[in-house]
Amino acid sequence: MCLCLLGIALALLVQPSTDFARGVPGLKDSISVAKRHPLHAGVARRAGAAQEDNSGQAWGTRASGLNVGLVGCQDRLDLEEAGLQRKRRPSLAALKALEEDLLLARQQQASAQRQVETAQRQVESAQRQVESAQRQVESAQEQEAMAVRRLARAATVLETAEDSGNATKVQEAERKVQEAERKAERKVQEAERKVQEAERKVQEAEVKEAKASGRTKESEAGGVGRFRRPAAFCDSDRCVRF
Repeated sequence: MCLCLLGIALALLVQPSTDFARGVPGLKDSISVAKRHPLHAGVARRAGAAQEDNSGQAWGTRASGLNVGLVGCQDRLDLEEAGLQRKRRPSLAALKALEEDLLLARQQQASAQRQVETAQRQVESAQRQVESAQRQVESAQEQEAMAVRRLARAATVLETAEDSGNATKVQEAERKVQEAERKAERKVQEAERKVQEAERKVQEAEVKEAKASGRTKESEAGGVGRFRRPAAFCDSDRCVRF
């Protein structure tokens, strides 16, 4: 742009006389002839017209050059402005790519949220199963306590039968004691199995929840306690051992 302005200034500094002197060959001789021959006034008029035409042509050429320079400068300015606009304005492809990335991120967030909700429901279901297993353990404890009382009564009957020497009563008492022991053992084993199954489901649900939420769950000590049967049942001064 500076070069264009410098060219315009130099063109303005050129004198019109230079262009006139270079314009038409033999123009000065024609003027001298017209001065020496006043009768030929038409020659002078033609010479003056030629001078005016040559001067106008020179200025027209100069103006045309200036116009070309101005047009070139304007074109260059337009190109520079267009380049700046292209740099400032993001392309449609970039905008579309950003929109697709945003849509994909939202879909991933929604999917992760659904996984977390599913894992939470699984944890709640596992907790309900644990509570049910605990109630079953309590019921098994009550049944085992009843079995212990039956064992105590059977032991009393056995002692009485041994004292009286009745073999039939002794055998019956032993059979009842063994049957009560088997029933109590089966119920305790069934309750322990249900507790273990509930604990396993809780652990699986916790692992799923940790994976869905992106967190690692630290191992916790303890848990649902398992029922352990007593080593013996004592009533007043006698004890029945299992």
